[in-house]
Amino acid sequence: MMAGYLLFATERYALPILAPLAQALHASGQEVAAWFEGGAAGSSLPGVANVGLKQALAMRPRAVFSAANWVPTFLSGAKVQLFHGFNVEKRDSARGHFRVRGMFDLYCTQGPATTTPFREIAAQQGHFAVAETGWPKLDPLFRDDGGESAALRAPAGDRPVILFGSTFTERLSAAPHLHAQIAADIAAGGRYWLLTLHPKCPPELFERYRALAGANARFIEPEQVMAAQRAADVLVSDTSSIVSEFIVQHKPVVTFRNRVPKPHMIDFDDPAQ
Repeated sequence: MMAGYLLFATERYALPILAPLAQALHASGQEVAAWFEGGAAGSSLPGVANVGLKQALAMRPRAVFSAANWVPTFLSGAKVQLFHGFNVEKRDSARGHFRVRGMFDLYCTQGPATTTPFREIAAQQGHFAVAETGWPKLDPLFRDDGGESAALRAPAGDRPVILFGSTFTERLSAAPHLHAQIAADIAAGGRYWLLTLHPKCPPELFERYRALAGANARFIEPEQVMAAQRAADVLVSDTSSIVSEFIVQHKPVVTFRNRVPKPHMIDFDDPAQ
């Protein structure tokens, strides 16, 4: 069959996670295919062949890399968890980032904060391994992006660029609360905004934020989010994994009602602020 490794995703937010891995596999001479279902159906990665269920079964991959909470266990090969975000403590550990579902053979952890807990769980349960690999989604922040981030920034001119990104979790999402204030600032024109939402946010919320695009703002699709992070001077967010992604650039982060505010965040709870 055409591929030795299979990439699996169910949401578009997984594409920036899987793309650097696909590039690395290609660079090492490996063949790669992708099976995208659910919200990721119809998406593609450069140079990666898309397959469906029958082809995925027939190819018998060496490994299946998943950027979802689950992976089809009926497929051949080692099942590898890449994670679709950092541990931002939306939930308690047993239901959140450290929940072990019994599907994966290998957990590729992002750093010491997640490696140690997963290794402790692995020692207790004994059915999976843990390797601290870093997170592929961050790779493009520190590589030449071919001018993509510069192109996103160009319409701003000399104005500061603000990136707004919000989680889909209703009780934690800033998007419904900050729309009016963001719209007013965009209308004023003193700053240029890049706007993005988690793909699972309600369609009506997408419509409201897409409608803000114009001379002073642009809506960013999931595939562009890493370039947008490079382009922006500051991030406005909530309890979203994008906070942990953005902060590695040593740029300021402003959060709205973050569930567990950290010293590196400027947190506020009044939209009028």
